[in-house]
Amino acid sequence: MRHEVQAILFDKHRFTAEDAKRILQELDYTPIKAVHITEHYRRYRIREPEEFREGTFRTYDSPTTRGLKFIIGAPKPVSTKRK
Repeated sequence: MRHEVQAILFDKHRFTAEDAKRILQELDYTPIKAVHITEHYRRYRIREPEEFREGTFRTYDSPTTRGLKFIIGAPKPVSTKRK
């Protein structure tokens, strides 16, 4: 089962908004909504959660960058029915 990034979280005590935007650009991700800021994170949504199979979301810490997390999930299958 293939997994894709749904959102990227930046620890707001480690990254400024400018840092986050630069890293997103370097990773070639374009957020689909304005940043959502929580007590500890700046959350950038890459894809809508409705596009993913229920119960498949997992959060992974970046193996190379402390304070950076990826929310990944298994996308729903694309319908191939002909009309």
